Amino acid sequence: MVLLFAIAGAIGFAVYKDATRLRPRLGSHDQAKLDEFLTSVRDVETHIQTDPAVGGGSCQVPARPMDPADFPAQVDINHKLIALAFQCDITRVITFMHDYGLGGRSFPFIGINDNGHSVTHHSGNPTLIAQEKAMNVWRVSQFVAMVQMLKAIPDVDGNSVLHNTCIYYTSEIDDGNRHNQENKPVLIGGQLGGAFKTGQHIEFPTGSNQVFKPCDERSTTGCMQPQIGDLYLTIMQEFGITMTTFGDSGTGVFTNLGG
Repeated sequence: MVLLFAIAGAIGFAVYKDATRLRPRLGSHDQAKLDEFLTSVRDVETHIQTDPAVGGGSCQVPARPMDPADFPAQVDINHKLIALAFQCDITRVITFMHDYGLGGRSFPFIGINDNGHSVTHHSGNPTLIAQEKAMNVWRVSQFVAMVQMLKAIPDVDGNSVLHNTCIYYTSEIDDGNRHNQENKPVLIGGQLGGAFKTGQHIEFPTGSNQVFKPCDERSTTGCMQPQIGDLYLTIMQEFGITMTTFGDSGTGVFTNLGG
């Protein structure tokens, strides 16, 4: 985030110098439009820096971790930067990945020194299953910590930043031992301004032997079961994006997510 601000500032200065050189070559009408543009940019900068409603006075970059190898501290600092970016309205969309599946990270801070990827291939070993559960509990606890950060930040409408946000949290697969895609666990935090109802567990589908999964690319029967693409479609529609399909969406939007 420090680099982001530095790069943005450098670009802004360079653009301003170019605009200053360009101005004498423009006609009076274009000069007025250029002045209007530069003034509006400066107004936005001043607003972000000084208006408490957008967190201007509190948009302070947190201190970086002392030990680059301290993974919990790295996750925490990224979550703080995410909260800061939303608080200061620097961006509206963020993706963050704790690690990738083949990264080989161990978790000594919770007593797991083995390769985390190897642990997920437990082959039914109770010890490895317990370690995998411990890793997942730790990961979810970090998600909870970030949710609490956003809940503590007031947004411009008087609600919390969390209330006006949708956080999608999941894994790339359901079970590392099987490498399957069926019924991947998904957590959704935030209400997206009241569009989603939180504090509930929804199982897809209910009362049948179907599973909640992406389409099998080898299937010739099409996508008739509930798809994770339907969940993405539901989220996008609540964001105001007009779409009727997304990826392998099959059955449509999920009305029971409504607030």
